[in-house]
Amino acid sequence: MGKPSDDVERDGSDDEQGPKGQGGANVVVIKQQVPEPQWLRSEPMSLCQLFIQSESAYACVDLFGGVGMCEFRDLNQEVNSFQRKFVNELRRCDEMERQLSLAQFQKIETDLIGVINTSADLKRNYLEFTELRNILKKTGQFFEEAQEADSTTRKEIRRVSVVDPRLMRRFSSVNQEINIPLDPVTDINFIAGTILRQKFHSFEQMLWRVCRGNIFLRQVDIDERLEDPKTGEMQAKCIFIIVFQGDQLKNKCKKICEGYHTTLYPCPEMPGERAEMLRGVNNRLEELQIVMKGTEDHRTRILVAVAKNLLEWKVMIRKMKSIYETMNMFNIDVTSKCLVAECWCPDIFIPK
Repeated sequence: MGKPSDDVERDGSDDEQGPKGQGGANVVVIKQQVPEPQWLRSEPMSLCQLFIQSESAYACVDLFGGVGMCEFRDLNQEVNSFQRKFVNELRRCDEMERQLSLAQFQKIETDLIGVINTSADLKRNYLEFTELRNILKKTGQFFEEAQEADSTTRKEIRRVSVVDPRLMRRFSSVNQEINIPLDPVTDINFIAGTILRQKFHSFEQMLWRVCRGNIFLRQVDIDERLEDPKTGEMQAKCIFIIVFQGDQLKNKCKKICEGYHTTLYPCPEMPGERAEMLRGVNNRLEELQIVMKGTEDHRTRILVAVAKNLLEWKVMIRKMKSIYETMNMFNIDVTSKCLVAECWCPDIFIPK
């Protein structure tokens, strides 16, 4: 919007002493017809001169800014912004804004850090129990299949022994001579865990090369995507079961699992123990879901309160800074007891 020209002629006979403003501000009206269109369309404008007491200048500018009736002129254009009267007040506003934010946010920050840490721990526990539940279910299927295969193998051995008993006796006598036990191998162990799906192929190759094929590896994908408690990303994972014999292979497998950042979980071999652990895991997951929901609600309430107060604080500080920036546009009277300001104001607002 256009402003009236500053090149105006001031006729002393046309000057009128306006009403005394609030806070001791005297208004001198310099009547002047303004061509259209201008700040307010079809409204004549007047250049007003205000004499405001220093003590009430802040309140007066606050009042003028609230009603929006006038536009102040900068009477200190030749003065650097760092050399004006209220530059220290502006600096204090900046410092107050920083200290206010720091003081108000210290307690909120402490509460939020506690809530965030608690939420991270809960999410990590929830992830671990979810993976353990999947492992217990999938390993149960694996052992059931292994038992069926073992039963089939035993039946085949019995069938062969019945068909050719002389062969079985010969095999037994040879084994006894070279001290080979006929009992089934009992030193077979397994480890189970989870790994990112995109890492499994490389993980499988590494196990096969290091262990020279002396392991049995089984992999099953987890149907659902799991949230990473650190990044919040949804990740696709799979379950693996490594079957091996001996402590040497066990140590090699564990080192490879550690290098690929897998997560290992204890898994009982007996079906009854697995079923009991699975019931406990399901109960724990239900409890964690309730606690996590309460934690998320508490964090939401804190953030909503912070957002509401933050807006109020920003408005208050910006308002103070705007008032002092406007007051820096005023001249100081020779007595240093009042401030002199000039502003453009529509004639219809002058009586107000």
